Amino acid sequence: MKSFIYYTLLLSLFSALFSSCKNSITDMGQNIQPEGDQIKVVTDTFHLSTENVFVEKMYNRPDSLLLGTFKDSRYGTTYADILARFEAAFDSVGFRYPEGAIPDSSFLLLSYRTWFGADNSVMSVKAYEMNKGRYLDYYTYYPTNIDVADYCDQRVLLGDAVFSAGDSTQAIQIRLTDDFTKRLFENTRDFTDEEDFFSKFNGLYITSPLGDATMMYLRSVSMLLYYHYNTTIAGKDTTFVNTTSYIVDGAVVNRFLHPDTARVKDYLNQNDSINYVASPANIYTQVNVPLRRMVQQLKDSVGDKRLIINGANVKVEVKDTENKIEGSDITVPLPNNMLLMKKDEVDEFFKDENLPTDSVVYAGYTSSDSCYNFNIAAYITREIRKVSDETGEMQIDLLPEQLELMMLPVRVVASSSSSGSTSISSVSQQILINGVTVRSGKDKNRPMKIDLVYSGF
Repeated sequence: MKSFIYYTLLLSLFSALFSSCKNSITDMGQNIQPEGDQIKVVTDTFHLSTENVFVEKMYNRPDSLLLGTFKDSRYGTTYADILARFEAAFDSVGFRYPEGAIPDSSFLLLSYRTWFGADNSVMSVKAYEMNKGRYLDYYTYYPTNIDVADYCDQRVLLGDAVFSAGDSTQAIQIRLTDDFTKRLFENTRDFTDEEDFFSKFNGLYITSPLGDATMMYLRSVSMLLYYHYNTTIAGKDTTFVNTTSYIVDGAVVNRFLHPDTARVKDYLNQNDSINYVASPANIYTQVNVPLRRMVQQLKDSVGDKRLIINGANVKVEVKDTENKIEGSDITVPLPNNMLLMKKDEVDEFFKDENLPTDSVVYAGYTSSDSCYNFNIAAYITREIRKVSDETGEMQIDLLPEQLELMMLPVRVVASSSSSGSTSISSVSQQILINGVTVRSGKDKNRPMKIDLVYSGF
C-alpha cells in the first residue's frame, strides 16, 4: 500500500513538471517578443460613392464592326456606321491586270456573324466614297465620335440595299455604280505602292439610315471587282472572267452616335440606388474611394507600426441579372469582364494597348454570387508609396481626397503557353451590345463598399 502511494505521488510530480514545461514553451515567443513588435492584423469596411458617367468616345481597334441602329428605353439609342480604308493586292511593281482586261461590275460585300435585336426588322445600307482627300492611317487610334464630314460629303451614293437580318444568308452584297467601277479599275491598274493607291481611293463610308431595331455584327467588309479579258489558247479565242478583292486592312473606325443622351441621363439618374454600365452606349460607373480618410483611419488603427494593405476587395453586385429590354423578350447580355481603373488614364490605356497592372484591375462576372469582385490592394499600396519615404513614413495630407476610378466593360483575350499557363494577351473596350445594372453606393440594403484587410508591424 505504501509503495502504491509512493508511485502515485511520483507520477503526479512528473505530470506537474511536464505541464509547467509545456506552458513555458507555448508562451516563450510572446514572452521574448516585445509587445510593440507584434504584428497587428485588422479588417475594416468603407462605403463608396458612385455615379453614372456618360463618355463621349472610345478608342478601339475592333475585331467586329457594328452597323445599324438600336433603341433601348434604358440605355438609349445607339447608331453605328463605318469609315473604312481598303487595300488592293500588289507586288513590288504594283498590280497589273491582264492585257486587254475590261471591268464588268463591282460589289460591296458585308459578311456578318450574327446580329442583335429583331431578325425581321427592315434596315438599309448605303455606301459613299470618302471623297474629301483624307484617308485613315493604320497606326492611328481614332475616336468613335469621329466627324464623318472630314472624310465624306455624302453627295454621291455608290450603292444601297434594303434587307432583314434573318432573311439574309449572313452576307449582304451591294452593287456599286458603273462609274465607280471604272474609276476603281483604272486606279488599281495604275498604282505603284500603298500610298499611291490610298491617295486615289480614300475608302468608303458605310451607313444604315433605315431601321432602329437591329444591330449587325459584321465579320468582314470587302469589295469585289469583276473583269474579263480575251486570250488565245491552242489557237482558239477564249474569254476569261476573274475578280479582284479589296479588303479592309485594319484602318477602320466604327463611329457611334447617341442622339438621346440627355433623356437617358435624366432617366438613369432618377434612381440613385442603381448605377449602370453599358456598351456601346458609352455609359460607365465611376467609383470614388475615400483614399485620404481611409488611409488616415488605417494608420491610426495600427499606430506606430508600418501599414501594409493585404486586401482591398470592391464587390460590385448586379441588381438585375435578367436584364431584359422593357416591353420586349430581348435580353441585353451582361459584360463578361470589366476593368476598374483610374478615370484619367482610360483613353491612354487603350490607345497604348496596355494590359492590366496593379493600377488597372479586371474582374469577370461570377454567376454564383452575381458579382464582379475587384481587389485593388496593390493600387492603394502604390498610392501610399507615392507619399512615403524610404522608412515608410507617410505624408497623408499629400494623398488625394478620393480616387476616381472608372468601371467599364472590356473584351479580354487570353493565350496559353506550352507549359499550360494562361496569360492575358490583349484587352480592348467592348463594343458589342451589353449592359448591367449594379447596386450603387447609396443602395439601402447592400451598398457598394470596400472591404479591407491590413496589418501593422
